Amino acid sequence: FGWALLLADLAPMLLASSRVSMRRGVATGLAVLFVAGLAQRTWERMPAWRSTRALFERDVARNPEYREGRYHLAVIAYQAGDWRTAEELVTPLVRPEEASAATAGFLDEGSAATLFCMTQLARGLPTEALVFTADLARRRPSLADRPGARFCRARALEETGATLRRRRSRAGTSSSS
Repeated sequence: FGWALLLADLAPMLLASSRVSMRRGVATGLAVLFVAGLAQRTWERMPAWRSTRALFERDVARNPEYREGRYHLAVIAYQAGDWRTAEELVTPLVRPEEASAATAGFLDEGSAATLFCMTQLARGLPTEALVFTADLARRRPSLADRPGARFCRARALEETGATLRRRRSRAGTSSSS
């Protein structure tokens, strides 16, 4: 696409001294060439567009640091019940010490944090989910306050029995006063 823009800017300068009929022919030829080139690129990319998995597997294979692709593949794995794979894909996105220095792609970090937390719960690790959300609250309070992260923390508290212990301790202190 960049080449098309560059040639569209350069062609009038290069053809300025030629006849009008020649300019029209060259412009028509270039237009056909550009459309054919875009059609060829679309044809080549079509198989990857048949599903989100196909699209992002190819892109992540080419660039393992493609953050958005890793996230979408992690979501697919999570939805399929492959929580270990989901965790492996999303961990570098939420744990800066495990991420590489060069990353690419757009990523909603709050969604990635929620997905990581939910994989911990799905794997039966609610304590790890609590540790993660507490760390998230220290490092990125705005992400920890998002509904998905709050929901995951609440589920982790419930699964560890922390909410029940708190209710009992409150009931014990209120009855003793």
